[in-house]
Amino acid sequence: MLLWSLLVLGATSSPTLALPGLNAVNITTNESALHSEVLAQELMRRGLKVTAARDIEALLGAARQKALMGCSDQSCITELTDALGAQVLVLGDIGKVDAQWSVTLRLISSSDGKTLAAFSGQAKENVAALLDHAAGVLAQ
Repeated sequence: MLLWSLLVLGATSSPTLALPGLNAVNITTNESALHSEVLAQELMRRGLKVTAARDIEALLGAARQKALMGCSDQSCITELTDALGAQVLVLGDIGKVDAQWSVTLRLISSSDGKTLAAFSGQAKENVAALLDHAAGVLAQ
C-alpha cells in the first residue's frame, strides 16, 4: 500500500529502491551479500526498480558507500538516495541466532527519512522463502 501511495503521488512508474546490502549478524559478509541479492531479485520480480549493493558499489565506489552507510542521520540517507536516483532506501539485518534465521527490513523515504514499511521474520532453514515472503510484504 505504501509503495502504491508513492506511485500515485510521485509518478506513473514504480519508485526506485536502493538496497545497499543487509547487515550481517552471526554470518559471513559473503552470505549477507548473497541474501541481499536474493532480496533484490525478489523485489524486482514483483515489478519494483531496485539498485542493489553491487550496482551501488559500482556507481559510488566502495569507500563512499561505506562512509554513507556508516551514518544514520537524514542527510546521509538523502545523499545516498539522491546519488542513486532512488526514492526509497531498504535497510535491514540478516543473521542466525540459535540456528534460526532472522530478517528485519525497513523501507525509508528519501524525502523525509520516515519508515514507510517494515518486516521482521524468522525461519529455521529456508531463508530464501523468508526473503521471498519479505519482498511480498514490502512490495504491498
